[in-house]
Amino acid sequence: MEIAKDQYGCRYLQKLMDEGGEETVALLFPEILDRARDMMMDPFGNYLIQKMLEECNEEQRTAVLKKVTADG
Repeated sequence: MEIAKDQYGCRYLQKLMDEGGEETVALLFPEILDRARDMMMDPFGNYLIQKMLEECNEEQRTAVLKKVTADG
């Protein structure tokens, strides 16, 4: 997910989510989830997390919440 920490890469991934809908979010979600806490601290990754939270379903949002609030 290094591309998400790059200005242009982040914009590209956000555009993919806009255009691809649920299928694209479902493909990107596991990769983003594993690194959500780190990405939230990054200036560009933060925007991708925000976009993902707008586009994902309630179950996925809950998974993000659990992931970022877990110890360690």
